[in-house]
Amino acid sequence: MKTAWRLALAVVAWSLSIPVMAVIGSWLDRSVFRSVESQTVMAHTMEAAIVLLAALVYWRCVPHAPDLGRRVIYLAVFVVLMMAIGYFMIDAAVVLVTLLFGL
Repeated sequence: MKTAWRLALAVVAWSLSIPVMAVIGSWLDRSVFRSVESQTVMAHTMEAAIVLLAALVYWRCVPHAPDLGRRVIYLAVFVVLMMAIGYFMIDAAVVLVTLLFGL
């Protein structure tokens, strides 16, 4: 599989994980974790998992460049792309959680 296809599939999988984690987090919030402290810890844990998944995608799928300038450009483009996709997927997660669990 070409590197570009592997990167595209990994980004799609990462972006789909955001709404899935939001639904799981909302379910856990309503059924398991009742205190504000445990909800905060759970939210930070899920955010860290999403960031770690993005770092894994970068490490496995973004091609290695021979010079430092190109590596910096790849990293900047990757970060901007993932932030834009993440922003829209968080909106999708909010809509999905609202549809499933109500306000």
